[in-house]
Amino acid sequence: MASARWRSGPDEHPIRLTTNAAGIMRGLFPLFASLPDRHHMHAGFPTRLPALGALAMWAGVAASAQPWLPPQPPTLDPPAIIRDGDVTPRRSALVAPAAAAATTAYSHGEPTAEEQYMLELVNRARANPAAEGLRLRSTTDPAVLAAYRFFQVDVAAMAAQFATYPARPPLAFNANLIAAARAHSQDMARNNFQGHTGSNGSSMVNRVEAAGYTGWNALAENVYAYAESVFHGHAGFNADWGVPSLGHRMNIMNFSSTGPVYTEVGIGIVPESAPGTGVGPLVVTEDFGRRSGQFFVVGIVFDDANRDGFYGVGEGVGGVTVATSEGNFAITSTSGGYAIPLSGGSGSITVRAEGTALGAVNETVVALAGSNVKVDFIAGTAAAPGVDPNQHGLTGSWYEPATSGQGFEVEVFPDQSGPGSGSIFVSWFTYDTVAGGAERQRWYTLAGTVATGQPSAALTIYQNVGGNFNALPVTNAQAVGTATLRFATCTSGQLTYSFTDGSGRSGSIDLARLTQNVTCSTTSARPTNADFAFSGNWYDPATSGQGLTIDVNPGSGTVFAAWYTYAPTGVGAGAAGQRWYTAQPTSITPGARSIPEKLYQTTGGVFDQAAVPGMQTVAVGTGTLAFQNCSAATLSFTFTGGSSSGSSGTIALKRVGPVPKGCV
Repeated sequence: MASARWRSGPDEHPIRLTTNAAGIMRGLFPLFASLPDRHHMHAGFPTRLPALGALAMWAGVAASAQPWLPPQPPTLDPPAIIRDGDVTPRRSALVAPAAAAATTAYSHGEPTAEEQYMLELVNRARANPAAEGLRLRSTTDPAVLAAYRFFQVDVAAMAAQFATYPARPPLAFNANLIAAARAHSQDMARNNFQGHTGSNGSSMVNRVEAAGYTGWNALAENVYAYAESVFHGHAGFNADWGVPSLGHRMNIMNFSSTGPVYTEVGIGIVPESAPGTGVGPLVVTEDFGRRSGQFFVVGIVFDDANRDGFYGVGEGVGGVTVATSEGNFAITSTSGGYAIPLSGGSGSITVRAEGTALGAVNETVVALAGSNVKVDFIAGTAAAPGVDPNQHGLTGSWYEPATSGQGFEVEVFPDQSGPGSGSIFVSWFTYDTVAGGAERQRWYTLAGTVATGQPSAALTIYQNVGGNFNALPVTNAQAVGTATLRFATCTSGQLTYSFTDGSGRSGSIDLARLTQNVTCSTTSARPTNADFAFSGNWYDPATSGQGLTIDVNPGSGTVFAAWYTYAPTGVGAGAAGQRWYTAQPTSITPGARSIPEKLYQTTGGVFDQAAVPGMQTVAVGTGTLAFQNCSAATLSFTFTGGSSSGSSGTIALKRVGPVPKGCV
């Protein structure tokens, strides 16, 4: 029998009910340190954000939702219920047998564009918590910033907390949960209150079951009756301003290692701006649920009118048929979203979208891992749906021809966290926003996850400073932005970036391969190549925070390398102490494991801009790159010019991450 535990507080502070219930790279990591499995990340963070407490006195007594009212918090301690013994997901009678293909479309309901947008924000946060923490920390939304100030939110601590959270699968809309959430938001708007007990005395459980959501083993609810916008409401729940328990954040992010991981949600957003109201302008309810063993393919079909790679209000494309090779299907709602029940929990399936508004038929293969999976489709891009990013074949050198002289080195670690789920590491060699000498060179690293069936990868941008060339101290990466990387083909892609370091830099870069494609495949086949398998990231553990990304490319007959390091006395110079070099072979023999290289330094460029007068690439030394085996190598070097002129030595290198298949 479930037992209830009451927490003290007025009516605005509802109960929290409990029952007896039986990586990617680290967010702030030393560059080139080995890649931990995502499942080994910490599930929580002990520090709690300072807050002034709930200001329920303002609810229901103000003549109207005037702008001079102080920011309001969500309710304290939102309810969450787990039924006895149901923590581990399992198959259940709720799942149709694999042979029983659906004859009618599954409907996740008719969410409004604003409700769909909030779900996309939630699923983006769950997919990459570290990146979401950075977005919340760096937002310029005036209403959110006002709440941060009022509730004294420590945004740095908040971002650090998000960096420790594990990624969670996406949530699927459920029509019954939407009905329950929307009805409760309407009740709060109509009766001018914020709380988890309805005006008729109903509880969360009463409402969701009355709406038809049964067979559940976990439920939770967030409410916020004072949201200024959809993003403001999302930020309020995740920052959890004024709520020391962080219960709303827990319900969204599921960061506890022992708590439930929700699979379904209903979101109800009701506008309220009538004279005399004390709530609004948006009243928001989120109802979360889980039914053991019931999983979904979820996603959105949208036209991406602003080309930011993310769904926005008004971009949804309705009426598109999305079907799986299991035989189940859905038709996208007016706001563009869909959910399709899965009959199986492992292996892979094909997800196919077709409809006049979409353009040509678009399909992709997605791996199943006993959880929800997300597959989005962008209208007008069906001819190039994107290649599976979960393959080592995308490893290599990439650049934008219009800004030659700067570029990217990519390495993908396929299936690192399990079938269909890998990691990606990107090195970005570029310049300051002002042209200059070597002190204006800049380099960044980007890290995130890739998933079969998801052509886009959400990345966090990092910067390392404070090191010395080939010497101590070890440096640690600091997050400075977010990015989205999408590969349209094996030889083309796009990076959309946004810096949070105060520079205001944001934009999109169209990418092309600098060297030939060797093993990237547009089918499920994964060819290997013994030479190309040496491509990837290499470093000296003694000087972690600097290293090389190497592209061994037999197709182009080259071994191209980018060396990320520092000036000999860069320790106190900040970003101006960064240095990078490139290396190209003076000669190469196919199959060779010792390659003579010439070292170059390029200066005079401007960040993400075409070449400017004075930009030059100069030979500054020689070296020999020798691979002892698939995990160990040495780089012997002699500098005759450039920032490290007069330096020579040999660096013992270790491969970052697992050895790619085919390496011998």
